[in-house]
Amino acid sequence: MGLELEKCREELEKLYSPNPRGRKSYDPVCMLRAMLLMVILKYSKITEFAKKLREKPKLAQIAGFEANQTPAVSTFYLFIDRLEDGEYKKNQTNQVKLSSLRKGKQRRNLKEEKANREKGKKQVLEQADTITENLKNELIAQENEPRPQDYLYRLENLLMKLAVIPSAQKGLLGNLKKLIISGDGSALVLRFINNAQVRKS
Repeated sequence: MGLELEKCREELEKLYSPNPRGRKSYDPVCMLRAMLLMVILKYSKITEFAKKLREKPKLAQIAGFEANQTPAVSTFYLFIDRLEDGEYKKNQTNQVKLSSLRKGKQRRNLKEEKANREKGKKQVLEQADTITENLKNELIAQENEPRPQDYLYRLENLLMKLAVIPSAQKGLLGNLKKLIISGDGSALVLRFINNAQVRKS
């Protein structure tokens, strides 16, 4: 089953200025297609994938780019920033973009980070059933609340629109009223609301 990425054009175009200055931006649908190709072809580094797009004209064409006009590495990172920051808004001088917080210079203590990760893993394994129960209760409690318009919201919308809903419509997910999802390895029986929406938008 192919992904019809054009379904998300309107959402993706909102991430860009309607009146850009300078060079025209790359087509956001092509950027998304390229990012998906990178994952499918198991490239772990954007640098490596951007180089392959330049070197392999057919790969560039599959993504939707002209063979000699492929995005630079920085363009891919900027696309990720746009997804994180959300809809373009003019004159955001006093507002800090979410992507800039992620890029802030921080001193890292790798030894401490590793110890914290190990501790966290142990706690998750010990409390797996409790975590699942809490997640279930949290989802049910928030089902009537609007979802926060954040990075996760945008990624979930893309996943729902491009993959989950088309799969459900084609019967690939089976009986939706008996759908079971799994997050941390524990099964959750999903209480279906309004044709596959766990929480109302």
